[in-house]
Amino acid sequence: LAMELFPKNDKVKAGARPRKLEVKFEGVAKQAEQHEYVETTWDAAQSSAEWSKLDGKRVSMKVAIKEGTNQWTLDDIKKEKYSAWQVGGPEGGNSPGLPMRVYVPAGTKVERMFNQAKGYTTGTVAETHIIKGIARSGRQMVVEAVEKGD
Repeated sequence: LAMELFPKNDKVKAGARPRKLEVKFEGVAKQAEQHEYVETTWDAAQSSAEWSKLDGKRVSMKVAIKEGTNQWTLDDIKKEKYSAWQVGGPEGGNSPGLPMRVYVPAGTKVERMFNQAKGYTTGTVAETHIIKGIARSGRQMVVEAVEKGD
């Protein structure tokens, strides 16, 4: 039916004409930047001396996501752009030490994963996650990526 729109006589100038269209791939989303992360453990993160050696470096660590918090202690991390969370060791309440504060970019896939995580209080942990981000002073981290653990 559409082919009937094109005139069959070359002398006819009115009506639709076939035209070659160029294909352009513009506005394609860029792939997320890939970074190298140094793997560390929850036990190593418990030592302030060990953690301070990692300050400003990209690290990855297996944790159990605990709960959101309303405390922001880093001057360059603003409530409008990040949500604050507490994470514990992979064994939850049975892990050594206190929970650690992490900051997650607001409105991102990372924040959705934190919101959907099965938090823990005491006892066994339902799920663990691998968090990747920039270690900061005071046993804190700015999370750039998260994935489910085993």
